[in-house]
Amino acid sequence: MSKLELAKRIAVFLFSVMIQGCGISILAHALVGITPIASFSYVISLHCPLSLGGVTFFFHLALMLLQYILLLPQDRDRRHIMDILWQIPMTFWFSLAIDSSGWLLDHFLQGVALPYVVSILMVIGGSLIIALGITLAVHANVALVTGEALVKIISVRIKKEFGFVKMGFDLTLVSLSSLISFIATNFTMVEGVREGTLLSACMVGPSVRFLMPRLRFINRFFYSKERRVAYRAAQAQESQQFHGVITIAREYGCGGRILGQHLAEQLKISFYDNELIGMIAKESGLSTDVVADKVGRLDNALLYEMIFKDYTANLDQSLSTQDALFVASSRVIRSLAHKENCVIVGRGADFILGDNPRCLNVYLYASNQQYKLDFCATNYHEDEATAKDKMARIDHQRNEYHRHYNGLSLGDSRNYDLCLDVSTLGPEACCELIAAAYRKLQETPKAHAHKLAHSVHDAITDQTPAAAKDEA
Repeated sequence: MSKLELAKRIAVFLFSVMIQGCGISILAHALVGITPIASFSYVISLHCPLSLGGVTFFFHLALMLLQYILLLPQDRDRRHIMDILWQIPMTFWFSLAIDSSGWLLDHFLQGVALPYVVSILMVIGGSLIIALGITLAVHANVALVTGEALVKIISVRIKKEFGFVKMGFDLTLVSLSSLISFIATNFTMVEGVREGTLLSACMVGPSVRFLMPRLRFINRFFYSKERRVAYRAAQAQESQQFHGVITIAREYGCGGRILGQHLAEQLKISFYDNELIGMIAKESGLSTDVVADKVGRLDNALLYEMIFKDYTANLDQSLSTQDALFVASSRVIRSLAHKENCVIVGRGADFILGDNPRCLNVYLYASNQQYKLDFCATNYHEDEATAKDKMARIDHQRNEYHRHYNGLSLGDSRNYDLCLDVSTLGPEACCELIAAAYRKLQETPKAHAHKLAHSVHDAITDQTPAAAKDEA
């Protein structure tokens, strides 16, 4: 990384920290609750001479000391210590931003009684500002804020997912804040923890997810034109190394696996569906049971967005099991596409191979539900109630997975080259159409392959050429 690039990243990171400080200050002045991690500092500031920014600074210093204590002895090297020391000026800047914006808000709101609706709007606005700051900090990718850095160390130390530790950390702070406030007010009220706390907690995660791909253009600011040109050239060169692939996404009960097998036999190419489970398990280091249960699906997506997502790290560094599996799936699928012609069923292969000009993306659906019910009865020996339940549940899981990592729903036609109604055409006709389209595509590859989903860029970071790796 050049000195100029590092300077740009630090500048963006400090700007992001300032924005987060302003967001915290707005929530504090809304008087209907503050973010969980800021609640402890806020309550203490109400009952001591120090400002919110001052308490925040000393509280974060304590968190830095705790980080050092929790580091394993072999990790107490120069790099980890410098990571902790770098948080000191960053925290000072964060605290200064809280107090500076707080002073301005005090000036403009002096003597003003805020209507409840305005307070809620301030919480919404402050949460969006915090989300913007987090998004910019992730793109800058030079440091973690103190709270998240501590949670990450605890996660590694106790070998638990980041999200669960983060939830426990936030609940601990909220509980301590409530207890201290209750005692300090002679057991009459709880300060700082109200409906605004819950609203902010529910808003920040999804807002970051929404902003992350839309602010990816900020990466252009970090790199010179020559670096960007080199990256695009490396990406174009890699796309020419792919073999022909047919990806099949489908609704439950459309027979995608059987149709895919017939296609592979007809075209004399390899077939991958459940065969991927062992490969992904080997790549991820997880058991085949875990992979079989979780890969290609994302349960409780809203809860996942609010709690279990680590937004402070790039995808390939996240401690989430779902992200680890997606990373492994992406690398396995792209490795297969570089090695041989094949048919791949599900697992988001359509957007994982979005830059493959020889990849035919197919979506199978059935406008006639009875077709799917009959298929499930014949091939899976399921009664109507069971089949309908699985259709709703599995299609929902696949759709949430697709939307989470690609940004588009599973049934969005923009994902595919062919969308076929198997209940109208029949599996034989669908097979013939797909085979004909595949042969044509191998003769004349796509002039403009789809762009990779932003999450796939992160997932393949370690396998791209050097220029691409830096840019991705």
